Amino acid sequence: MTPIVKILVSGEKTFPLDMKFPFDATSKFTYPLVLLWTDWNLINGLIIFFATDVLLYGFIRIISIEFEIIQHNFENLNLTESSDELKTLICHQNDLYDVCIKLEGIFSLTFFYKFIISSFVICFTAFQCSTSSDTSKIIVNMTICIANFNQIGLQCFFGQMLKNASENVTNSIYNCQWENTTNMKVKKSLMICITRSNRHVALTALKFSEITFEQLTYILTSTYSYFTLLRQIYNSMGTKHE
Repeated sequence: MTPIVKILVSGEKTFPLDMKFPFDATSKFTYPLVLLWTDWNLINGLIIFFATDVLLYGFIRIISIEFEIIQHNFENLNLTESSDELKTLICHQNDLYDVCIKLEGIFSLTFFYKFIISSFVICFTAFQCSTSSDTSKIIVNMTICIANFNQIGLQCFFGQMLKNASENVTNSIYNCQWENTTNMKVKKSLMICITRSNRHVALTALKFSEITFEQLTYILTSTYSYFTLLRQIYNSMGTKHE
């Protein structure tokens, strides 16, 4: 979007990448075609870049749906007839926890990297917006800032979804009318399920923190602190030059 913004603001013809061509790419007839070609290549690159995120969000949504199915089955469980359905639910629950552990192991390092990079990018782009007088640069930096915020915001949204889905299983088990059965073996199994459900599953950034809305709040608070520090340094340097 940078070249389009510059054309609308200042009329300058540029490309999203610093590329050289064996012909005049900024002429009236070739510029739209070359710009369309470079944008098409960048769009393909962005699709490949975000493919892992989309795959992750799909996995989390499927796992959350499976947790909701378990909740519904526990709430409608008839313990007076047979415990076979209970065994099936316990196995299903354990399988979901194993999948979450594997998923967290795959993406944990990626979360850690993205949160650090995105927080610094948001901080520096916001700082450039506050110190620049060029409208096109402000729009470009704001676009980058919003894109990074959306990326970590989506990750925290789906991370919170997974955590909530796993935590809600505990209430569903407790509401399965366990008091109507006299089978002590079934009651012990339900106690084990509740104990296991109290240890909710969540995605983490290398075990440092869980990927939730609370983590998003912490990132934004830290980013604002870095931004304030940069502004103070910038203002103090400007005062010294004066």
